[in-house]
Amino acid sequence: MPARGKLRFGNHLQEHWGRFLLIDAAMRLERFGRHLQFRQEQCKIKIVGPFNASFTQRPSALLVPVRPLSSCEGRGLTLPSSGPAYGGPLKSNVRHHSMPALNAGSLALIVGAFLSAAAALAHLACIVIGAPAYRLMGAGERMARAAEAGQLRPTLVTLAITGILLVWAAFALSGAGVVAPLPLTKLALVAISIAYLGRAVAFPLIKPSFPGNSNTFWFMSSAICGLIGLVHAYGTVSLWRTL
Repeated sequence: MPARGKLRFGNHLQEHWGRFLLIDAAMRLERFGRHLQFRQEQCKIKIVGPFNASFTQRPSALLVPVRPLSSCEGRGLTLPSSGPAYGGPLKSNVRHHSMPALNAGSLALIVGAFLSAAAALAHLACIVIGAPAYRLMGAGERMARAAEAGQLRPTLVTLAITGILLVWAAFALSGAGVVAPLPLTKLALVAISIAYLGRAVAFPLIKPSFPGNSNTFWFMSSAICGLIGLVHAYGTVSLWRTL
């Protein structure tokens, strides 16, 4: 074979041998990559959860303990800077408003507030109806005649009593937790209870000042005031530590 032919044959053989080595190296790299991927998928990372279950995860996954959320965590929308990755529990940006617990003491004060408000409405009815309502409510003949004469004094006195009763109802609702807390609620409820109970037991002392009222009126009105006073007293004593 001439020298020039041998040189061409050598160059051609060298070129093909180089291609063969490149192809072989690429195939080996591909097999090695598949082997690594297979080993990664076979690795098991145990995540501590509520049921202590094992899940197949990639090693690149973040290993964090997972614990059950409490009753106040995880509700609503969660803040982006909260959670186990930030070293703390999930925090919600939704505000939860808790309703006050209605126990026996709270219900008693609510009933007392309703009765005080009903008494206030009854006094307002006296202004609208006039003298007959004043006589029925036991205001006395003098007050009834003043209303018949169109005097302003019965209306002013009745409005003052109505305002006091409505304030008492507001304090009872405040003590029950239905409305916002009012200042001196505890002291006010004690005074309201004493006022109602005092009216119930002191009617023999008040009776001579209103000779036109019958014994039936005095017994009925005193029983109603005594009931309202007992309701307020029971609610105040039951909720004494929380007032």
